[in-house]
Amino acid sequence: MPPVTAASLEQAFAAHHAGAVRLAYLLCGDHEQAEDAVATVWLKVHRRLERGPVDDIGAYVRRAVVNEVNSWFRKLGVRRREAARVRRVRRARDAVAVEAVVGRELRRHAVAVEAVVGRELRRHANPEASRISPSS
Repeated sequence: MPPVTAASLEQAFAAHHAGAVRLAYLLCGDHEQAEDAVATVWLKVHRRLERGPVDDIGAYVRRAVVNEVNSWFRKLGVRRREAARVRRVRRARDAVAVEAVVGRELRRHAVAVEAVVGRELRRHANPEASRISPSS
């Protein structure tokens, strides 16, 4: 087959599109994603052909499909890692908020306990004061 140029791209598309979609599907397992990857590849092939001919368009398209699907998986991994990082940050923020609430409650409880203990200590230190009724 002679080198493919931008002018003969339509023939190359007719000859290699279905195989490219099958390859993309085998790699990613999703028909829509496979179609998207192959559409992106054909756009990139067109841009490449504007710079000059490609000797083996079938091999070029297959390699481009593999690269495009791998790129998609790489981006997916980045998105998943970022989503996991965001979840960790949110959990940490939630933990800090819970810690603040628990800290406030512990301080409030400590103040209440301190008041009761102080009252009891004063009562035991001056037993006469506790026997005097407020009504007399």
